[in-house]
Amino acid sequence: MEPTPISTTGLHLLSELLDVRAPGAHAWPEADLRAMLDHLLAAPLTLALGMRPGRIEPLLRQEKLPNDFTLGALYEHPAPPASLLKVVKDAAKSGANDPWNNLPADLLLVVYYSVIALAKVRGVGGVSAIKPEALERGLKWGTHLGWVNPRLRALLEDALGRR
Repeated sequence: MEPTPISTTGLHLLSELLDVRAPGAHAWPEADLRAMLDHLLAAPLTLALGMRPGRIEPLLRQEKLPNDFTLGALYEHPAPPASLLKVVKDAAKSGANDPWNNLPADLLLVVYYSVIALAKVRGVGGVSAIKPEALERGLKWGTHLGWVNPRLRALLEDALGRR
């Protein structure tokens, strides 16, 4: 079989071939998403979501938390600081909407919804102005993902039960 000349190939096919962010270009297996979520939870907040240097450190100092405070530790904190919840929520939302972000949007959306759920469950106000209907849809979506760990799934379910 003779190769097809590039000049006769549809431009939409070429652009999708060259665009690593093209729809359907990367369908992450559940095992990979689970591993990425575990990695994010174990990462220090200063590195977890690719926030600009110097954004988290002052908040950690203000709350008397160590520089190696992890995203997972935020979920375990009995009274998570609103300032940290808000900055993590904003970074996750921004990253999920950024087509050039290296992390899968679904992974970042799970972080986004679970941080809002954490604020709701722990009674921390001022973190999000998301409409209740949109929050409920997002929480339900997160509870049905097979790669979300049991602890975060329970948090999402707990927030759903607190309408």
